[in-house]
Amino acid sequence: MTRQCKYVLKEIKKLSNNSSCWLGANSSQVYKVDSPKGEVCDFNKYKRELDTILNELLRTEYIKTNKSGASFRLTHKGLHPYEFEWEKIKSFLFSSIFIPIVVALITSALINFLF
Repeated sequence: MTRQCKYVLKEIKKLSNNSSCWLGANSSQVYKVDSPKGEVCDFNKYKRELDTILNELLRTEYIKTNKSGASFRLTHKGLHPYEFEWEKIKSFLFSSIFIPIVVALITSALINFLF
């Protein structure tokens, strides 16, 4: 995930109070759809790319849209992004580092036993 996506996701989580409420977006803002206070999060520094950042978050399943595509909300993955990343890292470490070490140890023990 890019730095821009992390920033936007973090701000969306703050806006939604870590819930899966419905949100809307325009060119430089994300807002709560059914908020009587009119809660808004401005992304002026990303106003030219906010739509592409939201599309990337949608593609990677951090957010999902309603049937019309007019509003979106955070998914479970979007509410807990660091836990999903940690699980991915653990899986990589297990399959790419731990398993090869165990196989090498077993292989060398068998060779030493046979000869």
